[in-house]
Amino acid sequence: MNSSCTAISPNASTMKTVTYEICDPSLFNQAASSINTKHQLHFSAALIKSDQSDYFTQHQTQPRMGSFVSLIYHNNHIKVVNETNTCLGYLPEKFLYLKDYLKLKIEFVGMITYQNNNDLMVDIMPL
Repeated sequence: MNSSCTAISPNASTMKTVTYEICDPSLFNQAASSINTKHQLHFSAALIKSDQSDYFTQHQTQPRMGSFVSLIYHNNHIKVVNETNTCLGYLPEKFLYLKDYLKLKIEFVGMITYQNNNDLMVDIMPL
């Protein structure tokens, strides 16, 4: 099953449509119930270390609101990355349970919902 999400590309002033594949809902439900059904899978979060991220270091600014993001588990952290897998910051430690879903190849995507010079906030949901 395919779906699309419209987001602002970080390197352009135009909107970009990103098409992604949504996993089989029964597979996702089975994985969720086998891990822990109390986990919050659609959420908003303020990123940590966004002002020290690879993106901020390269551009000396934060990405725009509405920019597409996804999650990667790396070195015991949940990284929030853009379309080119450039790190934008990390989710707080309380979201570390998402590693179990990411290891099962369940993807999480979202967009930046708040941005200023030092802070980013994202809205995330599973595919």
